[in-house]
Amino acid sequence: MDIAFHYCCVKVLAVKAGFLPEEAQIIAYASQYTDDATEWQPLRVNGLPAIPGLRVDAEGRFDPICTAHYSPKEAILPNMEMQKKVYVPFHFLPPFSKSQPTAQGFFDYLVAPDSPLARELVVAAREKNDGPRELQLIRLGVALHTFADTWAHQGFSGRNCQPDNDIDCIEVFRPGGEWDTVFSLTNNMVPMGHLQAQTYPDRSQTTWKFTRQSDAAQVVRKNSDIFLAAAGRVYEELQKTPRAGEAADWESFKNRIAAVFSIPPTAGAKVIGALDVILDKIGLANLVEKAREKCLQKWAEAFPEVSFAYDAKEWRRLGLNGRHHRWDNLRAEDYQTLVYDYAGNPRFFHFHVAAKEQRDFVHANVRVDLR
Repeated sequence: MDIAFHYCCVKVLAVKAGFLPEEAQIIAYASQYTDDATEWQPLRVNGLPAIPGLRVDAEGRFDPICTAHYSPKEAILPNMEMQKKVYVPFHFLPPFSKSQPTAQGFFDYLVAPDSPLARELVVAAREKNDGPRELQLIRLGVALHTFADTWAHQGFSGRNCQPDNDIDCIEVFRPGGEWDTVFSLTNNMVPMGHLQAQTYPDRSQTTWKFTRQSDAAQVVRKNSDIFLAAAGRVYEELQKTPRAGEAADWESFKNRIAAVFSIPPTAGAKVIGALDVILDKIGLANLVEKAREKCLQKWAEAFPEVSFAYDAKEWRRLGLNGRHHRWDNLRAEDYQTLVYDYAGNPRFFHFHVAAKEQRDFVHANVRVDLR
């Protein structure tokens, strides 16, 4: 899933569930920022107050929890730490805990929608009520990101594993009623996550099919239906969280969500969706931002009663005064030169507290050797 679900749809669901507008924004922002938090090395932050649960290294530097990555080299040189610390805990959650092996006695890494472990993850985030209200909402947003991904990423796993993720013969259904075969160089990429499936699992408007190499089975997916099912369950979970207002009836706005999920993107947005990582790497990140702006506009037209505004660097700027807040392309040594002053808002740091808690929860419940 992308910003269409993780931010826009979650924002609508939180507003309709009865959360205050600012609270709905925090939940939705945290949900989407889980796809944007690429900071992965310690940052020196002068004047940073003690924040319970925040990770600080031996030199007193803030040590963030990376929940996303924008590195094309992963497609060629898979990183075990990335699989264990990013893919599995935040985007490809196994369906059961390690105390529940399959009938064959092995641990199942293949993502399943609305799985028992995904439900446990959301409950854990919702019931952990220590800390300020803001932190509680951020915990919920991060957990709902992973929960929703169990629909889009079903049938794939977060490890580098050929039986799990090796696919071929991708075809996309076109409005004219024909299936088009997709020419793809990704068939030669490592079988990790949905790298070989490109971004097709994450596009709400796409109907597509592929062949799984492990058993030659053909899998057909209509993403708009899958995403709508995910939205309905996320809405149920949001209503279980204490909030100020009353929840709207799901049936009263479900069709509007279904309609916006089915709207095809512009031609330019299609290209951005497939190549945003590469574009970002070669300095064309503004094209990615424009595609996101068009997505927000589409949702604003469908839900004029909801306010949509997302900037991936907003929480960074609220928490850090410094030279710049774009770290996606930085190497480890680049972080050594970065020095910030605490800007007074802890929201960015609370996100990393919540992310650490979730990663610890997942690692306590799954096999981290990825075997």
